[in-house]
Amino acid sequence: MSFHEYTDAILKELVKSISSIKDQGMDDITDYIVMARNVYCDGFGKSGLVVNSFAMRLSQMGLNALIVSGCTTTAITNRDVLIIGSGSGETPGLIEHAKRASELGAKVILVTTQKKSSIGVFSDVVVVIPAPDKASKSGASIQPMGTLFEQSLGILFDALVLMLMDKKSVTIEEMYRNHNNLE
Repeated sequence: MSFHEYTDAILKELVKSISSIKDQGMDDITDYIVMARNVYCDGFGKSGLVVNSFAMRLSQMGLNALIVSGCTTTAITNRDVLIIGSGSGETPGLIEHAKRASELGAKVILVTTQKKSSIGVFSDVVVVIPAPDKASKSGASIQPMGTLFEQSLGILFDALVLMLMDKKSVTIEEMYRNHNNLE
């Protein structure tokens, strides 16, 4: 296949994946973020990189967004929300983070490919992206491992940013003022 044939196939997969996400779950996530004192963002591997980019945008919106593995991350409380991106919903370290956050009364949000998972047990909201996880050999995607999930996760978070900007009346100009000016 040519470059354009591959990109057309990828875009078709993305449209199918994203269009299956339920609005209610996205509205719930938006509400939890708006009400939270802090938004903790968590994920490992490539999904973790996507989650970290979401934390960056939240910070640029003026929200207090923290990356769980960060050395300056403060204690989570019942006034906070933990957002986890995990294709399988079974990553051991993320299960422990979800369990602990739930025990402490924080709201836990999971974005995953699995309707039922170990992380989902501790989650207040589970948003399912219909895409294969990294271990799937189903042939549901032409892309390797969890690529379709990770791409869809990025688009989901970009849409959430727009929803939050609208809900909080944040402009692009305001976000740009919060952009890193040391780079």
